[in-house]
Amino acid sequence: MKKTLAMLLAIMMLCALMAGCGQSNQPAASSAAAENNGASEEATSFKVGFIVSDASSGFWKEVLESFEKACDEAGVEMTYQIVADSAGMRSAYDSMVAQQCDIIVDGYASEEIALAYAEEAVESGMPFLAVSFNCPVEGVWSYGTSNEGLGEFFGNCAAEAVTKEWEGKIDLIVTANAYTAVPAMAPRTDKAVETLASLP
Repeated sequence: MKKTLAMLLAIMMLCALMAGCGQSNQPAASSAAAENNGASEEATSFKVGFIVSDASSGFWKEVLESFEKACDEAGVEMTYQIVADSAGMRSAYDSMVAQQCDIIVDGYASEEIALAYAEEAVESGMPFLAVSFNCPVEGVWSYGTSNEGLGEFFGNCAAEAVTKEWEGKIDLIVTANAYTAVPAMAPRTDKAVETLASLP
């Protein structure tokens, strides 16, 4: 989680710095120009829109609180919407666009639903960062876990353990998951079994 928040903060600070740099090298020839420059700096303030799952407790509550604190410390404006379903995602995304956010950070965990918005963002030119999954949409930033990659990692780790503890012999593989709410995460266990079964 710390790495995720550090990445988000770094992106926000970089964008804010880039927006400010565009104005800092322009000399003010008069008080009127200085006033115009001040107006331009206000216009280039950076605004982040954060879409998050249930933040009443647990992981996403910590993420939201840390995100708010990081934005406040960096002097970056931040707004957020809590999303519970596909209808909420539509409303949240439209709200971020209407509020003229400079980037939408998607922390909503349902990849199946979020992909459509990632594609929509790319088509409209809205910067979009996915933090709950490794988004395959070209033009979208991701700072999330590759579910299949994680499954392969688990499978390889299991293979090492099996080789070390049981001389590579397996009688039965039993898996269990709770991914019915987020089916895209199922490869974390399914791919692990596939990887383990394919190793000699």
